[in-house]
Amino acid sequence: MNPQQPPILADPIRPRIGIWGRFDAFRFEDLVSAWILEHELRRRLPEAHIQMYAPLERGRAPARDGGFAVADLGDWTPGRTKDLAQALDCAVVAGDLFSGGDGSLASFLVEGLGPELEKGCPVAWSAVGVEFELDPEEGARIRKALAFRTDVSVRDEASRERLRRVGVEAEVTVVPDPLLLLPRAFPPDLLARRLAYLRHMEWYPRSAAPLVVQGTRTFADRGESFGKVLATALERLQVPVVLLELDAGSGEAEFLDAVSQDLSSPTFRLPPEASSSDLVAALSHARAFVGASRRAAVACGAFGVPSLQLETLIPARARRRRDAAADVVPAVRRLLETPRGEGIDPAEESKLGAHFDRLAGIAASAVADRLRRRGDGTETLLARLRENERLLESWREAYSARAQQVVGERLVFAALLEKDRAETERLARLEAEHTSAAAEVLAERALREGAEREGAERELSGERESSARATAEARELAESKDRAEREIGNLRRLLEAAAEQASRREHRVSEDLLDLRAELDRSRDRLEKARSDHSDLRLSHTLLFTEIAELRADAGHSTDRVREIEAALADSEREKERAVAELSRLEAERARARQEIEELEAELDRLSARSPQQIPTSLKIRVRQMLASAAGEPREQT
Repeated sequence: MNPQQPPILADPIRPRIGIWGRFDAFRFEDLVSAWILEHELRRRLPEAHIQMYAPLERGRAPARDGGFAVADLGDWTPGRTKDLAQALDCAVVAGDLFSGGDGSLASFLVEGLGPELEKGCPVAWSAVGVEFELDPEEGARIRKALAFRTDVSVRDEASRERLRRVGVEAEVTVVPDPLLLLPRAFPPDLLARRLAYLRHMEWYPRSAAPLVVQGTRTFADRGESFGKVLATALERLQVPVVLLELDAGSGEAEFLDAVSQDLSSPTFRLPPEASSSDLVAALSHARAFVGASRRAAVACGAFGVPSLQLETLIPARARRRRDAAADVVPAVRRLLETPRGEGIDPAEESKLGAHFDRLAGIAASAVADRLRRRGDGTETLLARLRENERLLESWREAYSARAQQVVGERLVFAALLEKDRAETERLARLEAEHTSAAAEVLAERALREGAEREGAERELSGERESSARATAEARELAESKDRAEREIGNLRRLLEAAAEQASRREHRVSEDLLDLRAELDRSRDRLEKARSDHSDLRLSHTLLFTEIAELRADAGHSTDRVREIEAALADSEREKERAVAELSRLEAERARARQEIEELEAELDRLSARSPQQIPTSLKIRVRQMLASAAGEPREQT
């Protein structure tokens, strides 16, 4: 995800957008929804300031993205809602309304900012999911909130029906699941890097595409039996299995522990702290997916990975295990034989594009409305300063979490390096054993040659019995030589394979260390920039308060000036009325003068016609010039 930038007070034209959601739940689907929404808005509004918000618990920040800065929405109070309305141009609610734990509704995600504040800072629902039936109290809250909200969309028909059942009469639009746009938010080069990291950490198979398995606590009691059936389905295919937790702390680990007990195929497991990009990389490169998460199945479909819901494979308790195995084994094998699909349907992609175009239009209209209200007042600037302080604190916590993650990864790499050193020592011991075995072979060869010479001498002297013993000893020596040579060959092959493996691992460790150092340098640069921005903001804060004091001092002087201007305006109005009356009089006189001039011109023409010789031409021209001058018209050239 692109790094977010705190709002800048000096740039009033760029949209300021807040994305609100359940990013405190650490669930895969909520976190990647934030990635997608930010990516799609930035495609349409490249200069926008976008900040993620969540109803966080105190001191708790999302750890799944290694310190990604998510600000706390805080308590739903009049002061806090007013600050958010002045600091943002609009807000977008994304993901699920319910959290993964207590299932409660957060006030900001439902009530938003309230009808009055949302006139200046609109709040929209973007493909929201309503995963549970609403009780009467929750339904009343949502019904009241959506009555004044202009743009409301959900991601499936079931969510709209749940809203309809509690009496929501506002227009609710159903749009395709935004997780279908995962390939646009997570480019192939990012997923390739994360996949290489997972393989290096031995959390993902190095070559073959695996079957990814995920579950929930609901199926934990049947996890062991499902693992046995799954092992039967995979015993001939030898497809590796990757066990995946998409919602840490929801009991998925219990199901995966039970499944892994009887699997004979190579089995890998991602740690619970794997980041969102790691999870997307694991799903996008899978051969197939079996799990309880419908949203994960949608994510797999975006990359063309075939999937199967766990609830269709694990039978009810009343059914016999033999019948279950008869259904599950062919279903899993058919799934693994299914080819990859083409990804998102163009029609659904077009609908999602129109949906995000509409959200970008809401943000652009909000900025235009703010500019028409003659910019930002002092109260708005103060609210933004307070919000920037919150965001800077969020960034500090995010960078601290990121630093801890980098330290943890370095410790893991140090352990790998220690393992490589142990492997090198083992290779050195093998090489020493190889040298010792070669020396023993040479010694045995010398003994055999001596025995052969001794046997030849004894044969010449007729000592057949000694010759037979020498021949037997020579045969034993030859067999010993062959055995030694075979052992040396095996040791040499093991040594070469171990050396090659150690070289590859050392190369991968070096590359990963370089990547980590580069990432740490970039994190330091971003931290320095954040500190610099914080200093600039504090300086702007001081200057702003100075300007506020000066404005208050000027306010008293401007009152007298306003009164003088009002008096001058009244005098100007009276002068204007007198000027209008005088202008009307002059227009009437001018009309009479023009009529007289026309009569004189007609008379002059008649005189000229009667006696043209009596009136000189120059006199005619002069008379006409005088008449034109009297009428206010330009004179003719002589």
